[in-house]
Amino acid sequence: MGSNLSAPIADSDSLEARSSARRKTLGTNNIRPSLTTFFVPLQKKANYLVLTGRPEHLIHILKKNPAIFFTKYKQSHDAAEQKFFNVSPADLISFICDADMKKQVDYFAQHLPAKERYTFQEQQQEHLASRGRGGADLIMVSGTHPPLYSNVCNTTNTFYLLDGSPTIQRSLLKNPDGVVCWKDPDNLLHWYYANLNTQTLSQIDISHERQAAHQAEYSAFVSRMTNMEPDTARRSSNQEHELIATIMLHHRSQMPVHLHREGIHYQQDGIDYIDTHYDFNRIVNAYLKCIRLYATEMYSLACAELSLVQHEVMWLIQRYCEIDQSFSPLADDYQNNPFVRSFDIFLQETDKKSRIFDVKNNQFIPAFEKDNSDRRFLFKSESTNAALMPVSGAMRPALEGLRDSTDSIFLPIMVFFGAILGKVDLQALSNLLAVHRLIVDAIQDFEPNPEASASQAPSTIHQPA
Repeated sequence: MGSNLSAPIADSDSLEARSSARRKTLGTNNIRPSLTTFFVPLQKKANYLVLTGRPEHLIHILKKNPAIFFTKYKQSHDAAEQKFFNVSPADLISFICDADMKKQVDYFAQHLPAKERYTFQEQQQEHLASRGRGGADLIMVSGTHPPLYSNVCNTTNTFYLLDGSPTIQRSLLKNPDGVVCWKDPDNLLHWYYANLNTQTLSQIDISHERQAAHQAEYSAFVSRMTNMEPDTARRSSNQEHELIATIMLHHRSQMPVHLHREGIHYQQDGIDYIDTHYDFNRIVNAYLKCIRLYATEMYSLACAELSLVQHEVMWLIQRYCEIDQSFSPLADDYQNNPFVRSFDIFLQETDKKSRIFDVKNNQFIPAFEKDNSDRRFLFKSESTNAALMPVSGAMRPALEGLRDSTDSIFLPIMVFFGAILGKVDLQALSNLLAVHRLIVDAIQDFEPNPEASASQAPSTIHQPA
């Protein structure tokens, strides 16, 4: 059943609202390890170390008390002011899909004394078994014809270039089930229920009586859905999940739509969610939006939205800053090489290296903030012509004349927030391909695989004598 979109709808998920939510909490809950080491509970500090990408410091704490890895703390937060409730370091490593940190913890566990190793690895398997299944459960699709399951749950983006056509394949539905929204050529919305296990798509009806009782919430939900990039997905908030169960009905049975829900409780921009891992769609969708809106009036806003989400995954930032490693293009064998984490960046204004993130104050450097309109530019190192962050979309003309030591033209890349010059569309796309590959590989390391777990159990856990 369709619903008319002719009435104006307020967008309660605007960039301004999201930025304001972060500003209200910024600086009020910061952990400063150098000043509060003896006052911050070890559980809270361990969570902070996970969220700021510092496995060596985490291992140092675990050597004193391995049980801290599974000990939950009531509330933790990261540098992007995302809040996490009642979580342990094990929960957070799985949530942000930091595969390298997981490997380092596994290595630490393998070298514990026999009884401690058995206990630790047994808890690891219990944690893995209890993680559950989550991921994107809201999908916005485009097209002139009603959607089919095959083309709404998996999609391919092809970028047609003069020297080839690179593609990225994305699995839109990750949760065991979800809601699909399709806007037809007449501007009517149609809702569908997608089931991952049965691989079916069925019609959803909207209860008009219940919709009227929740009109404001429904209008805001519709606005957020229709403002999504075409053929993209995201995780529903707790409020949206409840709204779906309240007003949406399966067409045949007329029973409420109750979507599968597992994971940890966290907040982004003051909005509550439950999920098993970070919604990496936020980053990929922001890149796709920047590419689509390049050379339009909306491009600067798209870049600002990208800047907002790029602060949320610290290990991905460390991949950008990794020493002596190419990010774009990403090395084919990057997983076989040690991950040398770094926050080092080259600040052209001062002609010096700087650290993009201050771990003592839990803050990014000012030049790494969104909407920075001055003429500073960040580069990965002095020896590369790859710019980590052209600061402002308004700075495109200023970059035309930049040259490196070999007198070749600088080609700044939009890795985080910056402008895409006409000359560097290809490099910006290359960055998206690198980000997408990193994300896919990371999530796979944490995907539940009961058969693999069962087959590996005898060789990884031995009851000590």
